[in-house]
Amino acid sequence: MGRADRPRHAGRGGRPGPGRRASTVHTNQEAYNGDAFPRGHAIYLARLAEAHLGLGDVDAAVATAHDAVDRMGGVTSARGTHILEDLRKKLARRRGIPAVADFLDYTNTE
Repeated sequence: MGRADRPRHAGRGGRPGPGRRASTVHTNQEAYNGDAFPRGHAIYLARLAEAHLGLGDVDAAVATAHDAVDRMGGVTSARGTHILEDLRKKLARRRGIPAVADFLDYTNTE
């Protein structure tokens, strides 16, 4: 199978590429206890949303990003805020998708 014929998530020899591995790692690892560590859980969810986005699953990315934002509610964290801003920038490239546009409007801080 030539490089152009492989799915985007496939690496060399048809093995999972970085996006697939990232998603597997995030979904297989123990998540933070959301009640005890809301900031850590929100960061975990933001990274999971990025993994979904890397795999081209925009719907899962947006749903998980909403969960991350909801988890951050009431938590003041420069690191968490930076990670969510980075996620917003990555999603902004797909603003033409209604769910993405809604999320960006919902999280607009200007």
